[in-house]
Amino acid sequence: LSEASEILDDRIDEFLSLVQSHHDLPDSAFGNAASQSTSEIVAVGRIASDSSEGKLNAASLVLETSRRTGAGLRVPLHVDAIPSYDLFPGRVVALRGTNASGDYFAVNEILSLPLLPPAASTPADLDTHNARLRSAGDSADNETERESPLTPPLNVFVASGPYTPDTDLSFSALHALLAQALETSADALILTGPFLDTEHPLLASGDFDLPATSVIPPDRATLHDVFRALISAPINDLARQLPSITIIIVPSVRDAVARHVSWPQEKLNRRELDLPKQCAVVTNPVTLSLNELVVGISSQDVLAQMRQQECV
Repeated sequence: LSEASEILDDRIDEFLSLVQSHHDLPDSAFGNAASQSTSEIVAVGRIASDSSEGKLNAASLVLETSRRTGAGLRVPLHVDAIPSYDLFPGRVVALRGTNASGDYFAVNEILSLPLLPPAASTPADLDTHNARLRSAGDSADNETERESPLTPPLNVFVASGPYTPDTDLSFSALHALLAQALETSADALILTGPFLDTEHPLLASGDFDLPATSVIPPDRATLHDVFRALISAPINDLARQLPSITIIIVPSVRDAVARHVSWPQEKLNRRELDLPKQCAVVTNPVTLSLNELVVGISSQDVLAQMRQQECV
């Protein structure tokens, strides 16, 4: 608990540094939102509710400060003076305002936060990618003359589990997807869980047969064996036939082979699941860059969950 507390605390201080740099503010501009003062300050902290029950609303808003800037105290917020706001529990914000009475922090402005930096590949890496893509495009279109030297776009597939219906474990949808990725020479294949869904009726009951190719006796098979037989085997086939592909595996909180069943999740064990070297097994959520494209991925619908707790 103390380690988790320190990480949450450090995150507030990291955001304070980002806000200070982004808005070019002196150290004197920042203060403790919980301390009584008529001077206007900028306070950085985490949005929370004064109650553990019920939806966040304007009357229950509090700002949780870090140990360094506010001794970790929570102070009620009054947001009547700002024309619009969009807040949810856990959001880190920079607020300009005053605490004249010592009872609450009156917010006059919500300061904007800087965007994440864009992806940046080295020129040498870009040249390598472009040469490979051009050669692939030329071989596929060798009978027609190119009108421009532009590189063909990245061919990226994105799919979300489960990859089989509730009535069977054939994973026909996964096989069709992998066949399409092979046919079109996909550059990247992003697969988000669940793969072996804990809510699948057959998996929940244990009443199913392994493929005929499996050498593991059914009475001794583990869920990792099932994953290797039903998921890893077709993925390995794709990797052998299309060595240039990058496959990204994102777990789900409903994955039967995941050790970490709450969100956020650590990554699955690639070697344990016998996944090929072309597989990048990542966390849930994760931020990736594909050449110059930055993508944030989560198999949990956190946007819907935040919307349910949003105070607007």
